[in-house]
Amino acid sequence: DKLPRQNGRHDYVDGTLRHLKIFTGGKIKISQIDEAWCEKFRDYLSDSMGANTVRLYLACVNIALNRAVKDKIILINPLQFVDRVKKVESERVYLTFEELQQLTRAECTAPEIKRAFLFACYTGLRYSDLIKLTWKQVCVNGTRHNLKFRQKKTGSFEYFPLSQTAY
Repeated sequence: DKLPRQNGRHDYVDGTLRHLKIFTGGKIKISQIDEAWCEKFRDYLSDSMGANTVRLYLACVNIALNRAVKDKIILINPLQFVDRVKKVESERVYLTFEELQQLTRAECTAPEIKRAFLFACYTGLRYSDLIKLTWKQVCVNGTRHNLKFRQKKTGSFEYFPLSQTAY
């Protein structure tokens, strides 16, 4: 639930399926999936994408294989014996104040999306938290405005002041 959904599925599920079809020619029996197959699929993915995307796609395969074990279709998940791809910390690039000001002044054909993006920039909220917000979660105390909500990722309750710009 951490990534944008499309047609009820996460984008990375569609990507995993697309690459599985290419890698297998569109057909494979679950009995053919062994440790060597998993290593070859990992290497195939690694040849065309970054490590973090490979991790996501393999996680998707891992979920499917774990389900097959749970449903007693296979005895063990062969992916558990394959060396994991290490997570790579990506560089975060932040907009400068001047760039935010330019965005504020820029014309946009979707003003609600623009406002939501700018609000996220000024508050640091994740997309998953932003889309769930309602005006009921904004508390006004004199001239101060606070936001109260439960984070989707951590489940923790958050209460923090909003700047006048964010409000």
